[in-house]
Amino acid sequence: MLIAFLLLMITACIAIFILDFTPTAIVKIGAIILATLLYFLMLIYFYILYRHGEWIIPRTWKNAQKRPIFYFFFMFPLFAICILYMNLVCYPPLLYTLMFGQPVVVSIDTVAIKKHGKKGSVSYFIDTPYATTRMFRLSADEYQRYQGQVLKMKLAVVQSHFGSHIKKIESIQSIETIQNK
Repeated sequence: MLIAFLLLMITACIAIFILDFTPTAIVKIGAIILATLLYFLMLIYFYILYRHGEWIIPRTWKNAQKRPIFYFFFMFPLFAICILYMNLVCYPPLLYTLMFGQPVVVSIDTVAIKKHGKKGSVSYFIDTPYATTRMFRLSADEYQRYQGQVLKMKLAVVQSHFGSHIKKIESIQSIETIQNK
């Protein structure tokens, strides 16, 4: 069970930090509902095992033994549902999109933006509807080059009903300069 949970955590991290897939809103809603349902099924399974005396709270889980309701109805669902959600929102729709999606070239007009993060960090990226991908991050030099310009981007994308997988940026062209007034 622990190994399965660790594998789900690793695959969720891969989905967050590596894959360039943007799911649709319906997929996101369906994934959160399914993740919550799967969590409750796991909870019922462990409760049945507990009632039959086949599972007990391990003695090494000292905090869980002191406050089991807090840990099993708040802390564990917080992590389990989030991890299940990240896996469900990414992998099944991505697999479907790669197998049955249509490759298209999408043109979008966008701008380079600068965001200030916590502790004084600054990040630069191109503002697109595909905001979940790392592909649109910029260096400080690239930001200086594109700052104050409207950019026309052409993206090679595989699209399906469940989302879009970005293959590559085909071109970036400056079409006009924005005047600050």
